[in-house]
Amino acid sequence: MIGRILRMKKRIAVFANGWSTEFLRLVLEGIRSKAFELNIDIFSYIGYAVGVRGVLFSEGEGNIYHLPDVNQFDGIILLPGTFNSEAAVEYLRQEVIASGKPAISIEYKLDGIDFIGTENLEASYMVARHMLDVHQAKRFLFMGGPEENKDTKERLQGVQKALQENGIELASDCILNAFYAYKPARLIIEEWIKGHDYLPDAIVCANDDMAIGVCSQLAEMGIRVPEDVLVSGYDGLQAGQRFLPTITSVHRSWSKVGAYAVDNLVDKMNGLITNPYVLLDTRPVYKESCGCLDKSKDDKFVYHIRDLIVKDHTNSLERVLSLEFVSTLCDAMVAVENFEHMSETISGIIKGTEKYFGDVFKIFVNEEFLDFEKEEVRTEGYDDQLVCICDVDAAGYKPSYKLEKSQVLDTLSDTAGVNHFFIILPVQKLGKCYGFVVFDDCLGYIYDYSFSAIEDDIDGAFEQIRQAARLMSANKQLQSLSERDRLTGIYNRVAYDRYAIPLLQSLKEQGKESIVMVVDIDKMKIINDRYGHLQGDVAIKLVAEVLSNTLPKDWVLIRYGGDEYFVLGECPSGEEMDSICNRIYENLEQAIKEQSIPFSLSVSVGVEKVVPTDENDIWYHFKRADESMYEVKEQHHTQLAEQGKL
Repeated sequence: MIGRILRMKKRIAVFANGWSTEFLRLVLEGIRSKAFELNIDIFSYIGYAVGVRGVLFSEGEGNIYHLPDVNQFDGIILLPGTFNSEAAVEYLRQEVIASGKPAISIEYKLDGIDFIGTENLEASYMVARHMLDVHQAKRFLFMGGPEENKDTKERLQGVQKALQENGIELASDCILNAFYAYKPARLIIEEWIKGHDYLPDAIVCANDDMAIGVCSQLAEMGIRVPEDVLVSGYDGLQAGQRFLPTITSVHRSWSKVGAYAVDNLVDKMNGLITNPYVLLDTRPVYKESCGCLDKSKDDKFVYHIRDLIVKDHTNSLERVLSLEFVSTLCDAMVAVENFEHMSETISGIIKGTEKYFGDVFKIFVNEEFLDFEKEEVRTEGYDDQLVCICDVDAAGYKPSYKLEKSQVLDTLSDTAGVNHFFIILPVQKLGKCYGFVVFDDCLGYIYDYSFSAIEDDIDGAFEQIRQAARLMSANKQLQSLSERDRLTGIYNRVAYDRYAIPLLQSLKEQGKESIVMVVDIDKMKIINDRYGHLQGDVAIKLVAEVLSNTLPKDWVLIRYGGDEYFVLGECPSGEEMDSICNRIYENLEQAIKEQSIPFSLSVSVGVEKVVPTDENDIWYHFKRADESMYEVKEQHHTQLAEQGKL
């Protein structure tokens, strides 16, 4: 690999799903570093498909992998372990093999494609040996991901090897599977401990998310880590470094993996023979969760954590500005009447974009997207003819222009002497493919899901563009758009006057009783402060979804404030009303489990019945229901405090 000369600027494509944030960011950092050293442009095609958002959404995100022609690249890097769709992985595998282009699969073996990954068995063996030899642990639990997962199997084998050397067998009921997730880890370890009359000496987890979940649950149960139980993780995540206690883990050098993948591809491009299966060493790092580090005596560690916090704060401020810019852009775009108006609108507010998104920020749409009279749009792939409706680079802003799909790569990397690390995200709504957006050298936005939030904003804006433009002549439809809450999709406060007040009056005139409900999320400030506003948005959207699916369809549901919902409908029988309230609580609890929400989430519900002869206005009943809700909330807070969940 030394002394290599690239005769021309190369292009490497990277395919990944964006939800594996820290793993993806570190691998991409390694890819970027080595690619820039070798004067290579990187094109990262990233979707945010996730099962809980539905099949149509995931299929829409997966379209981004159909955008490029892999024959236009000199090499391809795949990260299949980040995908949630086997079909998408298999499509890419076949495309790559058919192209004959050099390719690497990272941390996931694919037939016919070279592999680079990190070692599992030896590192897990070393962690278990450490707990045996240094801490004299004898009773072990192993917590892994899915039972058939390759990493889980290898890490379990490493632990078993160490135990067997000490004459210890790991019983089947001491091998737990928590799907690599925080919430399942909490539930499973709680169930295990309640079902046994002893504590394990050590719990070896197959990743840091589960280790954090285990430590959190043990603390809630009054079990101390590491004094009562030793815990270890795997992956060396920053979240584990900042957690208390800091997590003993295995660092996998993912940046090194990314750099190695680029080096390996370049060797293949130059006709060199390379090893088709490479395992890089991993490194156990022993910290507080196994009793090996007293951070109060380790100034280097304290300064390291302080440095991470400062960097995060600075990066967060930059990303807030970026999100505000995208929000402003999208708010302006939803009011456009036609393509010309769209171009003028974007041109008017685009100044300063490069400050937030590097030197490149471009939005491409399928040509058919601009046919606002067309009712249906494509759901698979992209048009051969595209339109760039937003083009900002180092030279400034360019007016909209058309181009062939095959010309996109040349358009992006036409700057001589400049290296690019493009991140390309889909623009879609529930499977309807509108186009894609291109950023340059913005890896920080991957770590905290900012790209997902930005994409959601743009997706929503483009959906509203089509709706607004197609229905501009129909005031009723435009009114409908204006009264919907953008985050949740339910009614907003505009609908309060339009629908709630007339409905209450109508029910009174019909001699029917009404029911007014106020639903409020408990401890929303704690969720925002501890987990960030993106997670706060997740909570708001989840509660809105549960209410929409639980309440009668003819009731009016409004997001009235930040985390407060107003409900009005015809009053059912007393028994049925109790059932509705109970179903709200039960359905929310079920949704939290299904989506593995990493924080405590509950709501308080206040109810006010309105008889037909009551002459008070709706605001009076709203306040009465609100007062009822706060009485319930006080009870909830007391219960949460008693359970140690505040």
